[in-house]
Amino acid sequence: MNKEQKKEYMREWRKKNPDYRKRYYENNKEKERTLSKEWDRNNKEKKLEINKKANSNYRKNNPIKTEARIKSRKEIKTGICRDCNKKKETEFHHISYEPHVVIELCKKCHYERHKDK
Repeated sequence: MNKEQKKEYMREWRKKNPDYRKRYYENNKEKERTLSKEWDRNNKEKKLEINKKANSNYRKNNPIKTEARIKSRKEIKTGICRDCNKKKETEFHHISYEPHVVIELCKKCHYERHKDK
């Protein structure tokens, strides 16, 4: 089997086994995390470049959400969660992505709101 034949064989194999990568990751989580962290440490500039490009693409593709995030940063936090009324470190949750339509939630309540979607 030459190089091109092997590539073609692997392409076909991946098509027939689409969940292989997911199963492999589930069985090797720690190894994958270690390798990922190592890659991050050894490729800081490349990772920064990849993140910048991804963020730039997100901003281009989601202008309304981006504008809402920028405007919500100017809101003043009270530190009181709107759902559980406890004084905690809070985050802004966009009810809709219109600017200034945000509420303050603690991390737990914010997670619960997104989990329900």
